[in-house]
Order: sequence, then C-alpha cells, then structure tokens
Amino acid sequence: MTGELIALASAALYALGGVAIARGAAEGRGGDNGAFLSVILTAVLSLGLWLAAGAPAVTAAPGGSVWRGVALFVAAGVFSTVLGRIAMFRAVARGGAVRASMLRRLTPVFAAVGAALLLSEVPGWGGLTGMALILGGTAMLGGPGGPQVTRPGWATWGIGSAAAYGFSYVLRKMALAQMPAAIPGALIGALTGLAWYVLAAPASRQMRGAVTGVLRHTGPWQFVAASAIAMGQIGQFLALSRTSVATVAVLGSAETLISIMLASRVFRTEPIPRPLVWAGAAFSTAGIVLVAVKGGT
Repeated sequence: MTGELIALASAALYALGGVAIARGAAEGRGGDNGAFLSVILTAVLSLGLWLAAGAPAVTAAPGGSVWRGVALFVAAGVFSTVLGRIAMFRAVARGGAVRASMLRRLTPVFAAVGAALLLSEVPGWGGLTGMALILGGTAMLGGPGGPQVTRPGWATWGIGSAAAYGFSYVLRKMALAQMPAAIPGALIGALTGLAWYVLAAPASRQMRGAVTGVLRHTGPWQFVAASAIAMGQIGQFLALSRTSVATVAVLGSAETLISIMLASRVFRTEPIPRPLVWAGAAFSTAGIVLVAVKGGT
C-alpha cells in the first residue's frame, strides 16, 4: 500500500507544480520559470535520500553492467530532466496546467512506441485499444467544446514533453535491468541535467539566463513549482520500487483531475473545464488503464 500512496502523492505534486508554473508565468518574472531550479532540487533530494539510506554501494544486476546502467541513466536524464522538463514548463506556461496535464497522458503512448523500437515489446490489442482511447481523449482538447488556447505553441511543447518522458521511461527500464538502483539513477539523471545546463550556457542565451538568473528570477511560485516537480519525480522512482509499473501509471492519471480541482477551485487560475474536457479526461484515463494492464503481447 505504501507504493500506491507514494504514486498518488506524486501525481498530486505534479498537479501542484503545474498550477504553480502557470501562476509563476503570469507574474512575468523572466527566466525559465523555475525549470533549472527544479533540476537542482531533484539532485539535492535524490542525494539526500541516497545518503539517508546509508549511501549503499551500487552493484550490477546478474548479467548486467554498472557502466551500461550509468550510461542509460544519463540518456534517460537527458530525455526527462532536460528535454521533457523544459518542454513541460513551457507547455504549462502557454496553455495552463489542465491542458498540459491532459497532453502528459500521451506519455504511455510514446513509451509503448519506444519499447517497441528499443525492447521489441509490441503491444497487444488491449494496449492498442488503450492508446486509441488516449489519443481520442487528447484530441477532444481541440474540439469545439475544448479549452481556448491562450498562447501559441502549447500543444507542440506538451506533445514534445510527453514524447521525451515516454522514451525516458524506456531508457530507465533498460538502466534498471543493468543496475537496479532507483535513487542513484535519479541522482545520475539530475546531475546530467545540471551538466547540460552549465555546458550549454556559453552557447545558448536561454540556458545562460536560466543558470545565472536562478536566484534573481525565482519568486514564491517558481520555488513551489520547482519543489513540487522535483519531489514528484523522486516520488515516481520510489513508487516504482514498491509497486508495479501498471499501478503507478494508473494512479498517475489522477494528475489531470487534481489539476482541474486545484486550477479551477483552489487557486482559481483557470475556468472550470467544459464537458468535452471532462469526457476527454475520462477517455484518456480508461486508455491508460488498458495500456498499463494489457499493454504487452
């Protein structure tokens, strides 16, 4: 039961992070709205958890390799901590927390594509039906009853984020098969993100601004967003070590409903979604259940 509670808490943290990103973007403080700070906090939290556990030595799985595991965790860090997270922050800033959380439901679809390409895991009919439901539910966002777009580009960033996160899940699964160490893996991914920002800063004005302005551009909402996203990601790692991937995926779908509640009822940053959005959320959730339970052949 501990893993299930952690997975649900992780979904709530991602939802809170999305609302905080939207509020922070509305303030117009500049910078990356807390994305780089979230990478720093992810590294600090994962390091703290590893040290609190006694800094256990990392060993390879039977037939695996620590170095291959590290390399795969680095690749997963690029896709999740860098590409997926940057795209997620920009999707929320442009489209709002509810829209962005709906597009994050596409993550299992991209994960299934990545598993087919990299692991030769072809989904069965149940998984394919689930993917169709997720795609149909997401498409309802653009229907006549869907939400109005506030800034262009939100869907592109949202889909890109889901794709990056989906492929990162596959890489993380491959890494854990080589080196079953979830928290050190999270730390490796976070350190990869920090290195990416620092190395890219001289060549990228946006990266340089994120690094040099991490304190100057950080207000209360940016800190809440960064903290919630960092803790949400660590929570996913912990949940996966205590319960099944299917359970984590199903409980993670609660993020959309929690986002709607927080954005429309608690913080009142977005209007109550129209019926078509609720229907889309239901279709996507049903699809996620099918992909999680019937995804394999």
